[in-house]
Amino acid sequence: MYKIIILIIVFGNLSLFHLTAQNMQRDEKMEAYIDCLAMQNTSAKDYVLNLFERYDILVLCEREHAETTQYNLIYDIISDPRFIDQIGTVFTEVGVSNSCDLVNSFIHNSNLSGQEVEEYLLKIIRNNDFYPLWEKKNYPDFIKKIHYLNKSLTKKEQISVYPSDMPFSWNSISNKKQYEHFIRDTVDTEIRDSIIGTQIRDKISEIRNKTPEKKKHLIILNAYHSWFNPSCAAWWIKQAYPTQTVNVLNSKAYGEGEHLVDDGKWDAAFALANKNNIGFDLKSTPFGETPFQKYSLHAETARQMQDYFDGFVFYEPVENHILSWGYPNFIDKNFEKEMKRRNQIYYGKLITFFIGSTKKYYNTVKEKPYNNLDMLIKQRNKWK
Repeated sequence: MYKIIILIIVFGNLSLFHLTAQNMQRDEKMEAYIDCLAMQNTSAKDYVLNLFERYDILVLCEREHAETTQYNLIYDIISDPRFIDQIGTVFTEVGVSNSCDLVNSFIHNSNLSGQEVEEYLLKIIRNNDFYPLWEKKNYPDFIKKIHYLNKSLTKKEQISVYPSDMPFSWNSISNKKQYEHFIRDTVDTEIRDSIIGTQIRDKISEIRNKTPEKKKHLIILNAYHSWFNPSCAAWWIKQAYPTQTVNVLNSKAYGEGEHLVDDGKWDAAFALANKNNIGFDLKSTPFGETPFQKYSLHAETARQMQDYFDGFVFYEPVENHILSWGYPNFIDKNFEKEMKRRNQIYYGKLITFFIGSTKKYYNTVKEKPYNNLDMLIKQRNKWK
């Protein structure tokens, strides 16, 4: 009996020691993050623009596609006089590459009325993706802002935008078999990233040949496509321009808003340091030395964040991130028949409830935070 009691005491003390040591280790890691942030004072915008003094090509990681707050930062970067004077070209993953002419004819046309602007936008967003519709509202809002920005600039100063996803046209698809063949052989394989990367690479070469002074470029790619790994579009760009290319991770919720990097420690450190708008190089920092995370909560390789990303920007805490979908008149009477056709191809059958709920979904602007925001805040705050 006494031996049992002694064993319980011994193992209990060992467990307590383990937990105490674990908490001390966590505290040390948090202190390292906070100490690092104390030395960082460059805003996210200025950090990105300053990188263009060292590099010609900058890949900026996009958060979840529907998150709209990040585009406030992106527009602040693009509308800055330094960007207008020195850079002037933007590549986006969003939008099929064969929509480039349509997008640029819109953003460079200064003679459109307000109604014509909306009609042009609808034409663009109805034909910019290989899914039936791309309903994320930040894209039309973004290119509309570029259109109005260009109206205030000289022709030489105007910004150009190059959509760079897989070339695709719904006009070339007449049945589900054709569509499934396209998805299977391109979108669902690494071929897609190689095509995105090589299209951007080739367009950069074309721009530089035509206008040698335009040698700097901003590239906006969603998280998976933006890290330097052989399966990703950014890697293909870096292979073509190895010393000229840099990539920057944007603060984000991982998965579909399911968790935060390093189990919330990064976000907690930014909150404790009162840093909501900041950027810095990852190399040789505690943040850069964090085990790499792609999708899951846990590290997926033995490598570190700095092995895949060069820099990091923190722009607004997760409670300020807003997801937005829908656009007014997205599906009007003139487009309704085409949308039914696409849905029938996509789903393999006619969706009987299309007229009601589906049409309302696309035509109504919706804004909301992450579904799991309370969980994300809890994950962050447990370290504070």
